[in-house]
Amino acid sequence: MSVLRPVLTRDEETGIAYLKFADAGPGPTRQETVSLSDDPNDADLVLDFNARGQLFGIEFLNSAHLPPEG
Repeated sequence: MSVLRPVLTRDEETGIAYLKFADAGPGPTRQETVSLSDDPNDADLVLDFNARGQLFGIEFLNSAHLPPEG
């Protein structure tokens, strides 16, 4: 896994942001959804793991609480 300078991209239309801090590398990846509220149907984050189980990115499904870019 190649570590990168963290890069935050944001889609203002959908409110989704993605923080990538490493390349996934070879092999399959998996995602794990995390809810930060008491509602199990309310997903807030999607964690991306590479084939070795290392976290390489985080998708924020509601980026309104993140600081502005820049």
